[in-house]
Amino acid sequence: MVALITGGNDNGKSEYAEDLVLKLSPFGESGGYTRLYLATMSARDDESLKRIEKHILRRKDMEYITIEKSCDVGTIDIESYKESDNKAVLLVEDIPNLLAGEMFQGTDFIPDVSDKIIDDIKKLVSVCEHTVIVTNEVFSDGITYDEYTTTYLREFGRINQAIAGMADKVVELVCGIPLIVKGTE
Repeated sequence: MVALITGGNDNGKSEYAEDLVLKLSPFGESGGYTRLYLATMSARDDESLKRIEKHILRRKDMEYITIEKSCDVGTIDIESYKESDNKAVLLVEDIPNLLAGEMFQGTDFIPDVSDKIIDDIKKLVSVCEHTVIVTNEVFSDGITYDEYTTTYLREFGRINQAIAGMADKVVELVCGIPLIVKGTE
């Protein structure tokens, strides 16, 4: 199963996604599942460090193997993280940071990365029993942005649409309440 979890900032997306992974991989390692957490955020300031620490603390007893990679996620060898014949259950946290990692590498700006990211996600999905992907809702403010931000939002929209298209389940969290957009509970 592929699930896409979306919503505004601090709306409970990560918690919902983590709970879904636990449901999809009962008993963790002893149940034949390897839980993988793909962390795509690069810590650039105190705020991002605090956010990362919050996520680490929340996951500490959930048997996750954390993979930190902010770009080129299609090169991850999922098999190398799994225990023998276990089934991989992957949580990707999150698409906005992955997009930023691909678009803004050092001083370079790489504007057309949506196809690459979509292909990378498809590679990961193809080798996992279940994949839960966290994204964000940033399209409803109606503000006119500069060229870089407009390009980022365009690519972000393409990625979200493609992942939603391949997903079995899409959930939007609104005020912490999950609304099923596609699939069933």
